[in-house]
Amino acid sequence: MKVHFEVGKRVICIKDHSNLVVKKGQVFELLGIKKGCMHAPIIINIGIKGLGSSCYRCGFNGDNQLIYLNSTLFAPYDDSLSEVTAEELIETLETLLV
Repeated sequence: MKVHFEVGKRVICIKDHSNLVVKKGQVFELLGIKKGCMHAPIIINIGIKGLGSSCYRCGFNGDNQLIYLNSTLFAPYDDSLSEVTAEELIETLETLLV
């Protein structure tokens, strides 16, 4: 499934990060998009600062100060769905991805 991300728009986390850097249901503003490695072809910046980003499989270094995360952890968040809870949105997305 192809997903369209736009810098400045909000994204919702649809899957917990393996180190719980982000958790399912959290909403963030998308600050940047980059080309990643073969394991994470598109990586995104949601403003989390830290020791940087690297792929644990191949050692690709995305950034030295900002944490870029695999875009597959996120989906675009539609502000018009403010009445819908993050949990309901995640459940809907999960059924579409199966």
